[in-house]
Amino acid sequence: MEAWAVEPVEISVSLSREETEGEEWMEGETGAAPADEALETELLDEMDVSDIQEFLRKEAPESPDFRQIMEDLMAGRLLKVCEDLLEPAKEELFSELSFGIRAAGQILTLGILGAVFTNFSDVFDKSQVSETAFYVTYLLMTAILAAGLGQSAETASRTVSQILRFMQVLAPSYFLAVAFAGGSASAMAMYEGTLLLITGGQWLLHTVLISLVRIHILLSLAGNLGKEAYFGKLTELLRQAAGWGMKTLLGLALGFHLIQGMILPYVDALKNGSVQKLMSLIPGVGQGAAALAQVLLGSGVLIKNTMGMAAVVILAAVTAVPAAKLLLLMLLYRLLAVLLEPVCDRRLVACVTAAADGHRMLLQIVMTAAFLLVITVALVCAGTNVTYYA
Repeated sequence: MEAWAVEPVEISVSLSREETEGEEWMEGETGAAPADEALETELLDEMDVSDIQEFLRKEAPESPDFRQIMEDLMAGRLLKVCEDLLEPAKEELFSELSFGIRAAGQILTLGILGAVFTNFSDVFDKSQVSETAFYVTYLLMTAILAAGLGQSAETASRTVSQILRFMQVLAPSYFLAVAFAGGSASAMAMYEGTLLLITGGQWLLHTVLISLVRIHILLSLAGNLGKEAYFGKLTELLRQAAGWGMKTLLGLALGFHLIQGMILPYVDALKNGSVQKLMSLIPGVGQGAAALAQVLLGSGVLIKNTMGMAAVVILAAVTAVPAAKLLLLMLLYRLLAVLLEPVCDRRLVACVTAAADGHRMLLQIVMTAAFLLVITVALVCAGTNVTYYA
């Protein structure tokens, strides 16, 4: 009986030990994720994004905080990021469109008056009265359109400048993250190429193409004053030159990053793989050191990709309102041309159509600058991921 009394105690003790070991094992398993999150948070705190924060505070005070966006993206809070972007953009967009809507109403009124003078010229004894009234109407419409297009050109110029300067501020921190993720050779070469693209884009988009658009708009408005188009071929040449310039810039950016992505990331991957293999050969601590190096590289890749995605989010915040304004004004002028065409003189309709074409070209320039940053971030992220997976 004494033996039977002892056995249950021993069994209960052994079970309690197994449960204790199980609980410790579970704690070890569940503690891995918080440890990884702590490592990622610590590495994120080590990244210096003060220059980006300072730039956003000066240039886009309504945009979200850059570090907060990175934390939200790492935590998977995509809806919160979208809400932070859309909330300040709505009020700013409505305030920006008020001038364009008023100008559209004035243009529609002038177009109807011009139709009255053109279609009812038989009422007057002399046709010169009708022609004089038409020229006055045309000059008033040209003045309104030129003012609106000038404001839109300033908006496009300011937006392009903000995008390119944001790329210039982002590049040091972003390529430092690329180097930390094991892509030292890729970071050095792509950083130099990106700075060259930023310089070329600043000169081409901000200095040359926007000036070409301004000249194209003025020639289009002045060329339709007569019954025959005076500068039709010249305006077509300017429009084609602007299109070629934007396509060339995007092609150079895409080709450069594709060629670099075919070579340099694999050089870094070979170097990182060799180092990890050599570390794993160290007796005793080799496997642990190689695993730790792999964890550090993975955290670096995550931070690099998160920073790239946060840069795209900030880009969307900077370009959303100007691009939406240019797009809506372009559609508005297209609609005005459709409404005025059945009743107005051909020259008035051509004048409004030229304004719509001007807004379209300005929108293309803004989107080209935005795509320049998106292409750079996307190809660098995709190309340098091989340093971890190889």
